[in-house]
Amino acid sequence: MSEAYELNDRVAAAEADALLPAVALGAVAGLAGAVLIAATMVGTAAGAAAQIVVAVAVLLFGVQLIAFATYRTRGHRRPAAWLRGATALTLLSGLAWGTMLFWGTRAATDPQLLVATAVALGAMMLGAASLRYWPAHLAFHVPASAVAAAGFLTSDRSGHLQVGIAAAVLCGAVAIAVRRFGNGMALTAQLSAENDRLAAELREQAMELNRTDPSTGLANRRAFDERLDLYWAMAARTDRPIALLVIEIDDFDVYGKDFGPAAIDRCLQAVADVLASSAREATDLAARLGVRVFALILPDTRGDAAALVAERIRTTIASFTHEPTADLPAPVTVSIGVAAMDPAGAGPAAALLEQADGALDRAKKAGRNRVAASN
Repeated sequence: MSEAYELNDRVAAAEADALLPAVALGAVAGLAGAVLIAATMVGTAAGAAAQIVVAVAVLLFGVQLIAFATYRTRGHRRPAAWLRGATALTLLSGLAWGTMLFWGTRAATDPQLLVATAVALGAMMLGAASLRYWPAHLAFHVPASAVAAAGFLTSDRSGHLQVGIAAAVLCGAVAIAVRRFGNGMALTAQLSAENDRLAAELREQAMELNRTDPSTGLANRRAFDERLDLYWAMAARTDRPIALLVIEIDDFDVYGKDFGPAAIDRCLQAVADVLASSAREATDLAARLGVRVFALILPDTRGDAAALVAERIRTTIASFTHEPTADLPAPVTVSIGVAAMDPAGAGPAAALLEQADGALDRAKKAGRNRVAASN
């Protein structure tokens, strides 16, 4: 449901972006056309009505430009609502132009009506800029041409009947053509938006894969380095401690030689599961640094608390891998090095990793299956 809503919103945004220049163009063209028509009627019996036409055009011009500017300045928010509003304004413009032509068949002279008709046809042609969102195009074209056709058809002037028939036929033909053409463009826009969404998802998945160890699902070395630098900088700014555990599986090569690749995979996953469950979801990061080496970053944690976490991990792995549910041919033990520092003035984050590695070496030299803290 949310994906469908997101897709519809993306399609609406694309359609609104396509309609945006048409709204501005229509506003300017509407005002220019109304002024041109009024200029041909100044000083004639139709002059007063022409002033009304100009007043309506100025009002619509102002409202359309406000709608244009509002959508631009507000970061293109709520595109579907903006499309409905822009279509309503376009409908009012179409009714205004149709009413003007209807009135022209009654009050204007033939030369004046010819000018008004030419300007209206020009406005309809400019309306093609809104074809990307075809309801807005039809909202102008249909009322403008239909009301004008009614004026010509009911006029008693010579030749107006033929013009009215032509206008009515043109109105229907354009409505059918635009509907079909517009549906095709709308489908294209929807497919384009769907392709953009899928491409974005693939990019996110690729980025995730670049930061995830495929064997265990933990963060990989690249993600570890990035997060360690980030947490180190945050700890330095807030003057808070940060701790790091470096965990190595004991006798890993012997385990693989005795039990084979399948057992190695299950062993790695078992250790990874314990580390993942030991990490605080909102802050900590469990990562695989090498073939047999893992790490756990513990922000805002001092050395004594980090040592307790390390001991809990060590005992959990040792006891868990004894269980039949672990599906391991033999239990697994780990050695863990613990380091904790206050980053302020301590140099780069590599210093923390170096201390944790040194503590790990001491744990292994002391007999493995134990925790050692940095000095």
